[in-house]
Amino acid sequence: MKRNIRTACFRHELFFKAFDSMPGGFFIYRADEGEEVLYANKYVLEMYECETEEEFLALTGGTFRKMVHPEEIEDVERDIWRQICTGTDMFDHVSYRICTRTGKIKYIEDFGRLVHLEEVGDVYYVFVSDRDIKYMSYDIDRLTGLPGQRRFLSYTESALKNCEKQGGETEVAFLYINISKFKIFNVRFGMEAGDALLQDIAAVLRITFPGGYIARFSDDHFIVYVENADLEKSLESLSEALDHLRSETKIKVKIGIYRVRDYSVIPELACDLAKLSCDSIRGNPDKNVEEYTDEIGRKLEVHEYVLDHIDDAIENHYIKVYYQPVVRSISGALCGFEALARWIDPTVGFLPPSDFVPALEESRQIHKLDCYMIREICRNYREYVDANEPVVPVSFNLSIIDFIACDIGSIVEEAVEEFRVPREMINIEITESMFIQDAQRIGREIDRFHGRGYQVWMDDFGSGYSSLNLLKDFTFDELKIDMGFLSSFTQKSKDILESTVRMAKKIGIQTLAEGVETEEQFEFLRSIGCEKLQGYYFGKPMPYEESLEQCTAKGIRIETLAWRRYYDAVGKIDFLTDQPLALLEDNGKEFRFLFANDKYKEALNSNGVESLEQETYTMNRTGTVMGKMFRDFVNTMIKWNTREHSLTYPSGNQFMRLNAKIIACCNGYNMITVNLFNITRQTDEEEQAVRNGILKNIFYLYEDIALENIADDSVELFFLTGSGRAGQTQGKKYGIDKLRDEYIQHTIYPEDRERYIAFSDPRTIRERVLSTGNGFLADYFRTKGKDGNYRWMTHTTLVIPKSDDQLYLLICKEAAFENPVIRESLSSTYGRELFSKKWTDVVEDQEITDELLWKNLRDFSRFNYFWKDKNRRFVGVCQSFLDYYGMSSEDEVLGKTDEEMQWHVADGPYKNDEERIISEGITVHDVPGKCIIKGILHNIACTKVPIYRDGKIVGIIGYFVDIDKQNQINASLKRVASVDTVTGLANFRGLIENMGDYIEEFRRSGADFVVVHLEVEEYVRFREIYGSDAGDELLRMLAGILLRCFRHAASIGRFCEGEFFILYRYEDQNDVATIVKNIKQEIFELHHVGDAVCSCFANITLEYAAASEDPESLVVNLMQNAIMKRKRNNNE
Repeated sequence: MKRNIRTACFRHELFFKAFDSMPGGFFIYRADEGEEVLYANKYVLEMYECETEEEFLALTGGTFRKMVHPEEIEDVERDIWRQICTGTDMFDHVSYRICTRTGKIKYIEDFGRLVHLEEVGDVYYVFVSDRDIKYMSYDIDRLTGLPGQRRFLSYTESALKNCEKQGGETEVAFLYINISKFKIFNVRFGMEAGDALLQDIAAVLRITFPGGYIARFSDDHFIVYVENADLEKSLESLSEALDHLRSETKIKVKIGIYRVRDYSVIPELACDLAKLSCDSIRGNPDKNVEEYTDEIGRKLEVHEYVLDHIDDAIENHYIKVYYQPVVRSISGALCGFEALARWIDPTVGFLPPSDFVPALEESRQIHKLDCYMIREICRNYREYVDANEPVVPVSFNLSIIDFIACDIGSIVEEAVEEFRVPREMINIEITESMFIQDAQRIGREIDRFHGRGYQVWMDDFGSGYSSLNLLKDFTFDELKIDMGFLSSFTQKSKDILESTVRMAKKIGIQTLAEGVETEEQFEFLRSIGCEKLQGYYFGKPMPYEESLEQCTAKGIRIETLAWRRYYDAVGKIDFLTDQPLALLEDNGKEFRFLFANDKYKEALNSNGVESLEQETYTMNRTGTVMGKMFRDFVNTMIKWNTREHSLTYPSGNQFMRLNAKIIACCNGYNMITVNLFNITRQTDEEEQAVRNGILKNIFYLYEDIALENIADDSVELFFLTGSGRAGQTQGKKYGIDKLRDEYIQHTIYPEDRERYIAFSDPRTIRERVLSTGNGFLADYFRTKGKDGNYRWMTHTTLVIPKSDDQLYLLICKEAAFENPVIRESLSSTYGRELFSKKWTDVVEDQEITDELLWKNLRDFSRFNYFWKDKNRRFVGVCQSFLDYYGMSSEDEVLGKTDEEMQWHVADGPYKNDEERIISEGITVHDVPGKCIIKGILHNIACTKVPIYRDGKIVGIIGYFVDIDKQNQINASLKRVASVDTVTGLANFRGLIENMGDYIEEFRRSGADFVVVHLEVEEYVRFREIYGSDAGDELLRMLAGILLRCFRHAASIGRFCEGEFFILYRYEDQNDVATIVKNIKQEIFELHHVGDAVCSCFANITLEYAAASEDPESLVVNLMQNAIMKRKRNNNE
């Protein structure tokens, strides 16, 4: 026994003195498989007739198992564990025999409690007493006044002998009675109410079986011995009495009956057979009484076989993993499996879970099965991936015993690491009943699993009373709704399912319905937004390959993890909203409705659209006005990355408002939620018809429509399909000048901007409109379209009547002469000169002339070009020149010299250069100088050359660059040349350059170094699922780990993808080994990248320079090997 437990448990020696002086026995032992005794007081030693601790240790081996009689230890351990698992307070109460040092057999009563000590772990505190002394009080249950177990067995032994003496005509039966959900009753109504219930049930039993012998064995278990009783009548009376026992809840019992066939039967066996019959209907809600049969006896044999052969079954892989499909309701795709155990034994054949799971739970061995299943699931995953088989996430159940008998979290992590399983491929299922037994422990383990990146699901949600409390106190990722709701598919159960799904969405939890067996159930669950479905409608549990084949045969496609995130976003949508809601999927070519509620269909019907199919047909006809409008609307959202967008449009005699939101994107597909409203105002029919006709023509004739309000300095954008208003979305925006400047900069052709500025000036618009006499302004401007090309567009500004000249409608449409047919007609009528240079575009196949090249260079180049005449006066500058100096027009500089502009600190050098260019024809390049720009002195470098016409110099052309800015650019480019832009580490070139330094130092001074090659294969998959931004963040986190582990004392570079090379000078190879170990551990413990779940495993190889004949080739060879490996993988 380890006396150091004194420090961990009690902190003071006085406690042990108190225990040693107690009149009863007290000992402590570990709650693990070894069951080591850590402390026993003097009375325990005396009970075993031992005088010293040494004698006690020699007798018991220092373990609890050896303290109990060998014939009873298995039953005792099972009973203790059953009470711990089914109780709420971690208490147990058992009786057993012990064998003393002199060989004497004693009966012991054991009162234990499971506790957790931080420095020791889980242990049992046990108080024991000599039952022989206790039963001098004649074994009467103090609560109910009924006999106890020992007295009952003694009585029935005598009774059976009397029956045998009387000739064997007496009908004898043992009834084992178990109160259903008594533990929950205690939790709900309190211990006092529970005690009162036990007393009342004892009284009912006395009345029901007046000639029987009734005992209370333990907790909520009663047993009755009857002779020549009318059992059927008695059981009816019992049921009726129990129904009226409590008004606040119905009391139900399970009863097992064993009819005695042989009076020589041992009473303990008769009780066990009655109990076995009772236990056989424990999970059957429709049956409350069961008589013992040979089939139940067979189950007992199987039960014993399971307990005796579980280790062999695990060792020889007799237990197989079967997989039942989980299907995404909105897409019909396979999105997961539940892993279930099936025992295929060479001796007894196929064993269903009902034959072995309860037996393992009762015997406290279920953790063996669960640990085995975890490893098998991970091993199978690795086999399927290596064989290029498709894989989906797998969920599996854990038992309360897993959290007590072993460190289940570490076991899962070990299997995941060994078989390189991404954590998002493993989901943990926990039943809500586990929380009744030890909520704190389970809560801690849930937090651990979440911290490591696993999802934790609540299984059988709704099967117990505490479901909502658990959602309040603990965090779950998914609710598996108990199949009982579907087995009775009534309106009430439907209402409960609707409420459950809606509640789950509100608190951010996904839902999965079990037990789906019919198309009606499938369609209903899909309509209420239950995300995932499981049941025989999709497939029964089968081996992995067979389950996949079955899904394929049914047309069920397999969902990848990238699509999982896409559809998970759909799962957050409340399908039961009272708003008109639809889910629209767009693949860039076609729209299709995945869902639409009744409100949405009503909105369509109000507009004369009879079905979703009709609306889909209209939306996909891009050759029509309506079809083009919908396509342009969605394309605008995608182009400008506008997640929410609105569209108001006329349809028939109605005006519709469509609010759309892109909620997910994947591989060119966009999932869009749509709300549709009929916003037509109900006014006088004739007046409304006129207005509708006018407005409808406006919407269909014009591509951009906006309302400008001079009074409140706002622009309200209504309809955007042409230019897209520089990425603006519908709605009201404030700041007319700012919005106008953005629109001009992004949308109006440079040569037309000056005209457009004057045309759209809000300060003069009123006078100009009034001067026209017709209430509007109109002009043509080249305007950028969605395809990036500039088209001639007619821009019109209309004054809104009765607005005090404060409201103006801005409308834009393609100019008529952009249509080739109209252009040809006008040309033939009015002559080609109508389409002068101002109006025509460059034809696509027309020759690209020098004039065209110069024009585009001048307008769009970032270099600051200028040109001068022979007198050194400016005759032209490019747009970037104007932007650099902050000029609004070239008029500010035309006709002036540098000296007149006064922007050089020293005019002489540049003036002399220009005079020599004019007189001698020289060229000057990158001549430094200082220039005042916006009040700040800048260093510039200027290049100038002569302009020739017919061989004679007629002027100067040149450009300048800002030296300070250029130096920044050059430094950045130099850095980029040798630095990985994502991680900030060296790139391939930087690695090679650094390698030279390491080799030179190695040659010169013998400073040894190691080349470390690290590859994280999971990076590519992670990037494909979560996108480039998340992938880059993962790379930066990996780089951080490397820098931290190598203490910033190594040269680290990224080769490509998730591969890194490290050059490290070391003094001790053990130091390298430690660093490598730390790197692997930190990368494995990398569970999240932002909101994305991450599972990474580091493959590391080492090459030491001292061990290489050619150190120069170390990195190159490693890189070549990496390239060859990548090519092989790509070919595969």
